[in-house]
Amino acid sequence: TSLEQVEPPDPAKIKLTEEGFQQIAAQRNASRMATFVERVIRHSGGWVSDTDSLLSFSRDLTATNSQLPYSEMFATFAENPEWASWPASVACIADRSASVAEVGAATKLACQSMLEFDCSSDVPPACAEDRWCLADYVFSIYYSAQGSSARALEHCYFGGAAALVGMERLGDVMEGRPSALL
Repeated sequence: TSLEQVEPPDPAKIKLTEEGFQQIAAQRNASRMATFVERVIRHSGGWVSDTDSLLSFSRDLTATNSQLPYSEMFATFAENPEWASWPASVACIADRSASVAEVGAATKLACQSMLEFDCSSDVPPACAEDRWCLADYVFSIYYSAQGSSARALEHCYFGGAAALVGMERLGDVMEGRPSALL
């Protein structure tokens, strides 16, 4: 009998969570970590401007034999590394690569989580007619309600159903799907 090899988690698909980070870090592969880190940056509305520096940062994340804190990556982002950039203004929208079911469940969760906003009466009628428009509107309201404590992976992720996007790139990400934010 032969043992089947188990494929390691794919950094392009794994959830952007502490657990996902640790699974990629355990692989000790800088290029796979770079893929994960770039996804986190894109999810946060940012972009990588220097892939060599991203790879160097990823080598640092995978260089040690102990488990690295997920927060180390975010501490670096807070220092505005020269190799990545973020827009001044962002919107939390439905991730166009998520399924309609995932977006619907996440919209329901966001609606249930807001005390000051009632999704049954506070959503403009034009947004209520389309799941994507509704999700864009609700996710943006939810994220904005967090104020200065808003964090991309805490308040605009919903298991991968939502993502931040810079306002200047909003039209590019819609890929032909309607949005309440355009």
